[in-house]
Amino acid sequence: MVTQWRLAHRYRAAVKRHRKNKGHISQIKRPMCALFPDIIEDLECKRITNLVIDEAQCIKNCESKTYHAAHHLGGQAEMVVLMSGTILANNWEDLWSPLTFAKDNPVPDFDTFANIFADVQEDGDVDDPGPQGLARLRQLLNSFVIGRGEQVIKDKLPELMIKTIGFELTSGEKTDVNTSMALYSQKMAGSIKKRGRRAAGKGKGGKKHPGAGLGDLSNARQISLHPLLAETTKFSKNNQFFSAEAMDDIPADKVRLFNEWHANASLKSLEDLHSSRTRTLVTLVYKIIDVYPGENIMIFSESTLFQALLRLIFFKTAEPIECLVFNGDTPEEKREGVLTEFLSSQGQKLLLIGRGVGGVGLNIQGASIVIITEPWWCESWEVQAIKRAHRRGANLDTPIKVYKLVATNSTVDDKFVTASQDKHDTNMMIAAGFVRADGVSPEVEYDIS
Repeated sequence: MVTQWRLAHRYRAAVKRHRKNKGHISQIKRPMCALFPDIIEDLECKRITNLVIDEAQCIKNCESKTYHAAHHLGGQAEMVVLMSGTILANNWEDLWSPLTFAKDNPVPDFDTFANIFADVQEDGDVDDPGPQGLARLRQLLNSFVIGRGEQVIKDKLPELMIKTIGFELTSGEKTDVNTSMALYSQKMAGSIKKRGRRAAGKGKGGKKHPGAGLGDLSNARQISLHPLLAETTKFSKNNQFFSAEAMDDIPADKVRLFNEWHANASLKSLEDLHSSRTRTLVTLVYKIIDVYPGENIMIFSESTLFQALLRLIFFKTAEPIECLVFNGDTPEEKREGVLTEFLSSQGQKLLLIGRGVGGVGLNIQGASIVIITEPWWCESWEVQAIKRAHRRGANLDTPIKVYKLVATNSTVDDKFVTASQDKHDTNMMIAAGFVRADGVSPEVEYDIS
């Protein structure tokens, strides 16, 4: 419903613009809306009795069109139910979005929300909630949030085994990463001194600001995956080291990028194509295949370019492994076919999957091995990725094996691991207030002054 409301909203806006500019309305393609055929003519549509929104963490950004579409529909409903496996996907501020759907919401705006629960410093800067703020927040959440612990269905899930695979960057990779991270730290320090911690990296109205060294952080992240990824501005139109026929479903711009890199680096062998991380990953995959033959392997990464590079690397190995790709570049009409082909391959094919499209809403119980190629900003994102395989319906006799790759001498990996753990610790303290067994009443904390 949210998607269709957005289609209708865009259609109405396009019609209005064309009328204003005296354009031809016939040039605008009318969207197909299966749920409400009359939603185009009547955006208020009909009175909704109950509105259920699954994966509600996807509407945490109150400035997004998706949030406004969901909130508009919620205003037409008598009751709204938000469902999410990770209500705290990033930090405690994510709770503001579901709170706005609550009937008779006592908190009028986000600034009030932050001032009530967070620790406000003398200089006006806002920190995460302290003990009193957490108590107030749990009290409020208990009035409209019901959390079920995983122990409710634990006996219906297979065993979960998680292992961190440590490796070291080469001296050149480490130097380049440290250089970018030093620039990031320097720019962040200047931004914090000038604008405060909560404002660093944001512009007016809390919107992202291009400064504060975020580009340097991204560059360090790319180098830690593979130095090639930091050279994305260098590609030509003529080199053909990797044939388009062999990699027919990889976007042409990425194939050209690899070809340009090959021309510059004068690659002579597969070894030249590797980084420390890819070499570690390939070794791990072949060990897994030897130890757990026939089990399906999913490889998660945030970078679609890195996934394309991995596909090329596995294609060039002495014993090539076919990789299927499931990410934002995969056309929607092909996604179901990709998953079907992967699950029927009995471990003969790898699934390279993106966090954005693969982190939520997928059931891949046929996969028993999950590899996360780099640390992520939020541990909840990793949990969601793991739950694609570790869920009800999976084979109880086959443990789910999870491997996380972390460079032990990488300052950017350390940055992501530390940030993720800090967020996780705070979120767990908050979640403890509303996660409880079925039939158990909430604990009311009266001393919150």
